[in-house]
Amino acid sequence: MFLLRILSLNCNGLRKQDKRAFVYDLLRTKNVDVALLQETHSSPGDEIQWTKEWGKRALWNSGNTQSRGLAILINNKHIEVKSVNFDNFGRVLATDISVFGESMHIVNVYAPVRGSGNECNTQDRFYDGIYPYVHSKLPTLLAGDFNCVDDRQKDRNNFMAHQVKRYESKSLKDLCETYGLKDLYRISRPNGKDFT
Repeated sequence: MFLLRILSLNCNGLRKQDKRAFVYDLLRTKNVDVALLQETHSSPGDEIQWTKEWGKRALWNSGNTQSRGLAILINNKHIEVKSVNFDNFGRVLATDISVFGESMHIVNVYAPVRGSGNECNTQDRFYDGIYPYVHSKLPTLLAGDFNCVDDRQKDRNNFMAHQVKRYESKSLKDLCETYGLKDLYRISRPNGKDFT
């Protein structure tokens, strides 16, 4: 069995070089083995330069320079990337990795915000569509920015103020139930009123 430090972070854009340098330094300083970044705001043309700045293995799924985009940054020389899969919208990036003969499946997501009116089902369609990326026989980590909460009372500071758009997602719950996925943060803090 191996122990990995995995961090998930919504960057809200990495277009500025000084912000990238700050994030990269933070990941190195904290000895993060695998970093799952959301909202990189990267375009395909950025990936070579940004990987060079990182200096190690990096997987990208670009959105556009204003929104979306994902990265999985590897900061451990013993991690071997076996496969990579991604959508065409900068919202899903999946990889199989191996460390010392042990393998796992990692899926980094940046879900759309739940819309209203005609966009009301956008988030549900997203979760209904990621099954092929999550499906694996390997132990699976699904992480990222889900743009919803599992429990409004525990996962929000003022859940009444945010109640309109970002509520529990039945499609996400169905996905987790199908694959037996658990919220590790909530398991470790079952009664805490925590939010990120």
